[in-house]
Amino acid sequence: MTTLSQLQNFVKNAIHKYPQLEDQIAEYYQMCIDEIENGESMYNEMNLCENSINEAIVEHLKTYN
Repeated sequence: MTTLSQLQNFVKNAIHKYPQLEDQIAEYYQMCIDEIENGESMYNEMNLCENSINEAIVEHLKTYN
């Protein structure tokens, strides 16, 4: 992830594909934004957010497949 705009698109697409994970995905995104606003590394926080969302999707797919 290189920009916040790309992360926003990633989040929107993930919610669109997995609407049942919307609350969890939104929580990860908001946590990312909060951490950036608190002075944490934007690049690091965006990577953590993307990884957390991907992990949630993988776990969801394991459960429902």
